Amino acid sequence: MNKKTPRSKRELLRSPNADKLKKDKRRKFGKRTIVFFICLILLFIGSIFVSRIDKILINEINISGNQIIDTKEVKDFVNLKLSGNYFFFFPKRNIFLYPKKTLEYDIEQRFKRILSMSLDLKDARVLYINLTERSGSYLWCGEKPEAEDQKTVGTCYFLDDEGYIFDNAPYFSGNVYFKFYGTPQSQKDTPLGGHFLDKDKFEKINEFKQSILSLGLNPEYFYNNSLGDYEFVLQKKSSSGLAPQIIFKQDADYEKLSGDLASALITEPLATDIKTKYNMLQYIDLRFENKAYYKFNK
Repeated sequence: MNKKTPRSKRELLRSPNADKLKKDKRRKFGKRTIVFFICLILLFIGSIFVSRIDKILINEINISGNQIIDTKEVKDFVNLKLSGNYFFFFPKRNIFLYPKKTLEYDIEQRFKRILSMSLDLKDARVLYINLTERSGSYLWCGEKPEAEDQKTVGTCYFLDDEGYIFDNAPYFSGNVYFKFYGTPQSQKDTPLGGHFLDKDKFEKINEFKQSILSLGLNPEYFYNNSLGDYEFVLQKKSSSGLAPQIIFKQDADYEKLSGDLASALITEPLATDIKTKYNMLQYIDLRFENKAYYKFNK
């Protein structure tokens, strides 16, 4: 009796049953893939419909804390930023999807007067925006003080305590605010949103201004001149008198500067001359260490 020869693996794989099994597996995999993508599409479409349900869309914006910034202007800006959709489908007004951080940044960039803000969703569909505004402490009125000499009206901007330029200022007659002149630190098309000087240096300059006031002199404005020096220009004591300057270096030791000025003002003959001939004083120069040079018109 003849024995059957065992078939090889290759012959088994080529058998009709094996081919059928392969086709069945491929067919099942194809069906599963189609079902998966159909479910994925249905889930995507469903999420679009859910994201557009009115109950989860911001329908009101409440602005508070502002004193000067116009409420309607902020609302219009926020509504503009919340208009449209992500990827053409998901509304930006959705309470779970609205761009909180981006919105905060955009509002601060648009309204420079804002010092800080908070955004909160309350009452389900109301976005509450609470603003804290900057206070104007000084004015920046341009790169050069020609307006002071010519008594013309120039454009000025508000500065806060850190030297940040944040808003246009209306015209003020007299010396309601102390003025700064010179090129701002940030070179942009607009001075808004930049600093006049480095924060620490600005603070030290104002401390030196207070020292000058305590010595009986009254600074009218500050000038960062084109020669790289700083100047405090003092108020005139008569219409025909001069506006004296206190000149000092940008990198000066401000504490020592105050001491040098105080020593000069109590040393003769300046101590007497500044009382009797103030209207003829041109300048007090503090750019040289431990010395104060001054000049009076003859």
